[in-house]
Amino acid sequence: MRIYNKKSFVMSIIWLLVSLWGVAALMIKGLDMKLIILVPIQFALGCMTLSFSMSNKNAKIERNAADERDRLIMLKCGHVAMKRFFLVCFLVFVIFMIIYAISTVPSLLVVLITLGATMLFLCILLLVLNIYFESHC
Repeated sequence: MRIYNKKSFVMSIIWLLVSLWGVAALMIKGLDMKLIILVPIQFALGCMTLSFSMSNKNAKIERNAADERDRLIMLKCGHVAMKRFFLVCFLVFVIFMIIYAISTVPSLLVVLITLGATMLFLCILLLVLNIYFESHC
């Protein structure tokens, strides 16, 4: 069989390895309800993505699906979604800062640090990607 979609093939291998890891955990730990439910789902996802990666029909659809207008729409949607996500994170961060200042509950500090780290990561990622694409395009 020929592999038509390498990314999908790699993901299917990862899903199958994770499901095998779950089977090994079941053998070591004994019966665990979470693993009993999760392992067949992971195995099914691995098998489905493996069959999709080896299907010529899906490869042809993927190649012909995205024209310039579709790509532009996807880029705009991704950019707007990223801006909205950052705005929501910032608003939640400010709200939790106000609540922490009023109540001084220590668990709110964990939420503040997590949201702050997420926003910092997002800003650094956008800056690095902007520099990369300006120098390579």
